[in-house]
Amino acid sequence: MLADVPIEQFAEELVRRTGTLILPGGLFSDSDNRFRIGFGRSNMPRALARLEDFASQRFGSRRAGSGRRGGAAGPGPAADLSALEARLWSVIKPYRDRLEAGSIYGMSVLRRPGAGAHEFFAGVRPGPRNVTFHLKPLYDHPALLDSMSPHLRKHLTGKQSLNFSAVDNELMAELAALTARAFELYMAGRPEGTQADN
Repeated sequence: MLADVPIEQFAEELVRRTGTLILPGGLFSDSDNRFRIGFGRSNMPRALARLEDFASQRFGSRRAGSGRRGGAAGPGPAADLSALEARLWSVIKPYRDRLEAGSIYGMSVLRRPGAGAHEFFAGVRPGPRNVTFHLKPLYDHPALLDSMSPHLRKHLTGKQSLNFSAVDNELMAELAALTARAFELYMAGRPEGTQADN
């Protein structure tokens, strides 16, 4: 790799932000700053597009004539997504001292001490064009959805995931309040519709 970034760091950021995996050459006794990719996947064009988009965001430009769009891409979008990712992590920061770090499918999450991978509280997954905030209690306690404004609900992309492409202070305040309610339910420990063991 021509960039002045260790390939191990680049590979870790790539999988964390896009879900696309490359293997640092050092795993194959290659001492240069290189990586390997596998070609046996049906989603190879999509994976290569993610790699290209991530590299252009990470390094701030495209080579002339390469890529689908050509031209230069300024550092703005990547910096904006980094700020958005930090802001979303700040929403769950107040609960960090009562939870432990974990991961599921390459995403960093916070969970109750001793909880299984699928029993997480919240996590943040950056992507090439947006950042997803996963709030597991939305799945376990669907009544939480009733308190969401239509504006926040527009960002809901699944039973527990909200996608954002920019920092919106009003939305972040509402998300923080929703997260506080979700945390109380999460720490109580039982999803809706289940009963306590006697």
